[in-house]
Amino acid sequence: MTLKQIAKSISFILGPYVLLPTLIVSSLFKTGLTQPQQIFLMPLFFFLVIILPTGVLYMLIRTKKISDWDVRKREERYKIFTVFMASTLLATIVSYYEAAPLFFHICLISWAVVFATSMITLLWKISAHAVLNTSVFLIVNFLFEWKLPFLYLLIPVVSWARYYHKHHSLLQICAGIAISSLIILSGLYLFGYI
Repeated sequence: MTLKQIAKSISFILGPYVLLPTLIVSSLFKTGLTQPQQIFLMPLFFFLVIILPTGVLYMLIRTKKISDWDVRKREERYKIFTVFMASTLLATIVSYYEAAPLFFHICLISWAVVFATSMITLLWKISAHAVLNTSVFLIVNFLFEWKLPFLYLLIPVVSWARYYHKHHSLLQICAGIAISSLIILSGLYLFGYI
């Protein structure tokens, strides 16, 4: 296996199609939700956070409005980021009415990261992989009582993969890590969890 293939595999494994389900399932089972809440929210969140945005991305690629699955061109990110921002906002609103406070707070903090990333993307390309990995690993570690610090070792691994493929500069990667860390940790602090 070449370095290029390794970097591509890392980008996929530590990308949204693996990490978003990890975040959803961890949040559903570690935030004090009842079983009926979990049964109601799981398909809804999988649809709003994964299936709907992926379907829209697929349609945008088929209609040549986006050139590839990585959405490398910043100008092409607006459409899919807007869809993701709207669908995750809807999921957050539902969580306010249907879930335990911790689950809602995780959703709200996560949406703040999505919003900030989308706004930054209007002016500058930031590493969404760095944002996603940092956010998911911080939240999952928090949900598991800070007992999974080894997850942070994966952040430089995915950062290397994105840099190796020339998807991002070191500054774009570092900005993604810094912005998501700041928002996640500030949100957990403001809600009194840390």
